[in-house]
Amino acid sequence: MELIKPSDLPKFLQYLPRVKQDVENWQLVNIHLLGDLEPSFSAERIAETLHANFADQDGRIYQCNTRDLIAVLWWPADKDTLALSRKLEHTLPEGRCELLIHSPDEDGLKQLELRLHAQSLSSTELEFVPISDAPRVLIADDDLYIRTLVKKGLDPSFSVIEVSDGNGVLASYERHRPHLVFLDIHLPGRTGQEILNDLIQSDKHAHVVMLSADSSAENVQQAIRHGAKSFLTKPFTKAKLTEVVNQCPALHQAASKQ
Repeated sequence: MELIKPSDLPKFLQYLPRVKQDVENWQLVNIHLLGDLEPSFSAERIAETLHANFADQDGRIYQCNTRDLIAVLWWPADKDTLALSRKLEHTLPEGRCELLIHSPDEDGLKQLELRLHAQSLSSTELEFVPISDAPRVLIADDDLYIRTLVKKGLDPSFSVIEVSDGNGVLASYERHRPHLVFLDIHLPGRTGQEILNDLIQSDKHAHVVMLSADSSAENVQQAIRHGAKSFLTKPFTKAKLTEVVNQCPALHQAASKQ
């Protein structure tokens, strides 16, 4: 297990193609620190603890910022995800951990979410907001790197739906009715522009942000003309991502109701 510092994001991203090649044997773990931070309760300290306890495990732990970590661990398909959950809980501060097992993403990558609290919780406080009630964001991009970057830039309480093929976007939208959609222009199966037209036809209030490395005036103008609310150029900064997220009133209304 290798520990990767915040300044080494490219090193973490370079590792993801290996995961994608054998996705059924890997586990994604998102870790969020909640409450007041202190020297004994920090992303850096948690990363070091995980690194020490999973030293013989193949994978990477990336410290995104002062509160968020993401890990990819080699966990063969024939091993129980609950066994990994128990190992993580025993590794981390007792009584402070909430754990949620998500469905695999569109690529089949298994996902765990851990929320670590600064203070110990009573059993009655260990509750999760059902995914269906959380603010929902749909990320439609065939690039695992980009989907990971968007996810890590979002509020941990948001429910994230991922789609990697253009043919599945509209069905996922109809099923989950997300408050915000990130839509890549160049998706396999169907183009983002075609999908945008369908989304707006299905829901004229859909809040769609187009994603593309090509921010030519023609692409931007066409996207806005067909109903997109914004255009996010790849690669993007967390500040720019936060800016476009803050422009979605439906998402913030949903967050305020939690």
